Amino acid sequence: MDCEIGAVISNHPDLKNIADAFGIPFKVFPIGSENKAIQEEKEIALLKNELKVDIIVLARYMQVLSNEFLQSFQLDQIINIHHSFLPAFMGGKPYQKAYERGVKLIGATVSTTCKYP
Repeated sequence: MDCEIGAVISNHPDLKNIADAFGIPFKVFPIGSENKAIQEEKEIALLKNELKVDIIVLARYMQVLSNEFLQSFQLDQIINIHHSFLPAFMGGKPYQKAYERGVKLIGATVSTTCKYP
């Protein structure tokens, strides 16, 4: 994809060193049930006002996007990439559940919220 990565945004700092290695800004927005709406407001402001992003790519994003978040962007601006086994291991800790069941090989699934003609 011919693009400039504006930032990596995460709800935990685990992969900051990888973004740093590529000189990509890394922002952490911890999300808990009591502050999800507040953190999403901050993310929307960063994405729309500061970074002015064209596309949001969600990778291993395990939170449900709120209606407010989705309504802040065009439907074709959000792409979700996740492991293809997630429908089989719904709920909390899907990676652990897959590991416990012996899953050795996985693929990726991409979904968008695009409107189709």
